[in-house]
Amino acid sequence: MILKATICAVIVVPIPEPKITPPKKLQLNKLGKTTLDLSAISIGTGSGPSAQVIKYAIKSGVNFIHTSVNYAGKKAIKEVAEAIKGQRDKVILGLKITWDPEDDKAMDNALKTLGVDSVDIAFFNIHKADDVNKDKYRKAAERWIKAGKFKYIGLTTHKEMKGCMENALKQGFYNALMPSYNFLYCKGFLHSYTLQLHRVPSILSGIHYKRKKEEL
Repeated sequence: MILKATICAVIVVPIPEPKITPPKKLQLNKLGKTTLDLSAISIGTGSGPSAQVIKYAIKSGVNFIHTSVNYAGKKAIKEVAEAIKGQRDKVILGLKITWDPEDDKAMDNALKTLGVDSVDIAFFNIHKADDVNKDKYRKAAERWIKAGKFKYIGLTTHKEMKGCMENALKQGFYNALMPSYNFLYCKGFLHSYTLQLHRVPSILSGIHYKRKKEEL
């Protein structure tokens, strides 16, 4: 029996990165009554974009980055930290607070992971309308702002959004609201959402493309 061997050669040819011309300038909008000027387009990190993607966004004029310690299996916040090294002054950082508001160590750990002493705005992550009225959130916001952990406080909510936003407005200390926005939401929610625009200091919209309707 005669065995024949075939030798295959694989040649790897590097493919140059496509040349993409970033927009000349993104429009900046004042965030309510804060001193923050946010780019018309921002970048969320829920899907865990790489540091390179975030760097390109910053280079393209995006200056607002929103992240959380739990995004993308806790990897997203590390990618953000890598992306903003040496250019912290070019970005406005938003941090979602997913831990108990009485846990100061968790706040310090989140900032340490980001590689910063403070963020520009933090968001309590609350999905039950009644919870928004709990005094522990106000106390934590006042404590952390006084300690220099962040400048402004906001609220993110994905459920019971109408009630959460209304109660946040009654609390009177929030600088921004960031409800989840789904194009499949009913007209009733959109009507209520529009009515809030003249009352709240600022409303940010987190766009979520989902097939399934979320109960309000």
